[in-house]
Amino acid sequence: MLKGLHHIGIASKSIEKDVQFFSCFGYSPLGGIREEPQTGIRVCFLKNTRGGVSPDLELVANLSADGPITAHLQARRKIYHFAYVSDDIVNDAERLIAENKGMYLVPMTHLDDKNCDIVNWCYLAFRNSMIIELVELKKENDTI
Repeated sequence: MLKGLHHIGIASKSIEKDVQFFSCFGYSPLGGIREEPQTGIRVCFLKNTRGGVSPDLELVANLSADGPITAHLQARRKIYHFAYVSDDIVNDAERLIAENKGMYLVPMTHLDDKNCDIVNWCYLAFRNSMIIELVELKKENDTI
């Protein structure tokens, strides 16, 4: 079952410049920049440290000039995806694909990063051009 918004993915030409930009709004990096060669991207999570209700942000940049973020950057679209928490990521992904004629853009992937609360994730693409990420969070008793 989907539980709610976890973060908003932001397409970035320069993670370093976007970290500086979002700091004006109270965002600070959670850990460093992580490279994901299997998907061709670099990512950096940001959290709002000023309090209030603000979603986390994930800055997403290409590892190479022709990476998967290129089309978003060329179209000048900064919002790349919305990520939702799932407590049953496999079933939620299959249901969303079946109900909305979607497909896996990136298959189910395990993440082992002590600076991030995500343990499994996948990207889904839909006919309306939306990209949705599903994330499964670490349990309290999971080792980090």
